[in-house]
Amino acid sequence: KRISPDVILHAATYGGHLTQDNPSRILKTNFGGTVNLLDSCLKRDFGLFINTGSSSEYGIKDCPMRESDLLEPVTLYGVSKAAASIYCQYIAKKNSLPIVTLRLFSPYGYFDDESRAVSQIILSCLKNKMVNIFSPDSVRDFIFIDDVVGAYEKALGNSSNMSAGIFNIGSGKQCSIKKLAGKIIGAVDKNIAVKYQKKLSARTEPKSWVADISKSRQWLKWEPRFNMDKGLTKSIDWFRENKRFYF
Repeated sequence: KRISPDVILHAATYGGHLTQDNPSRILKTNFGGTVNLLDSCLKRDFGLFINTGSSSEYGIKDCPMRESDLLEPVTLYGVSKAAASIYCQYIAKKNSLPIVTLRLFSPYGYFDDESRAVSQIILSCLKNKMVNIFSPDSVRDFIFIDDVVGAYEKALGNSSNMSAGIFNIGSGKQCSIKKLAGKIIGAVDKNIAVKYQKKLSARTEPKSWVADISKSRQWLKWEPRFNMDKGLTKSIDWFRENKRFYF
């Protein structure tokens, strides 16, 4: 009751990594947590509520993913994030409230968890260790963290026109894990061996995983400023300077 925020940035999540596999916690954190937070916000006035969604909500598609696509998640994490996004949209429309969802694709950059693809490969290179690649042909739409922050800033500046909106935040380009590893190893400029491993999970890997960001361009006036090469260079520089956090 003592806190009356004007803006709420909801980014709490669990289950995005393969090691985060507790089903009950996935549902309680991603859906239950969103419901509880929104219910608390309904008891006071606020200027904007930004929910952080995930591309996992879409499931497997064969073309760039659009916000209007049918949600067909293939993981419990995707189900929980989709439920949270739908609930946010429902509350926004029911109460005419400024609630939006930014649907992130695959962010990377500063302070990233070492189990994620980009940081894992960078840290292996900095340790002069072999890079282990799982599912090298799987693809993702990687988006640099500075561009993600830029999307939130744009949303904050356009809050009056965004009730119940959902916006993809990605680069609009996909990259295979194999190609990603090659780019990082080349940027680090070391002779690092690569070992291709079998998949850690049995889930189906899509041949297409890329955002259609035309809606974000139109309504948020946002688009990525960093291509993958620039984003990886900034990430590698940061990990070099801050490797004490990891090893």
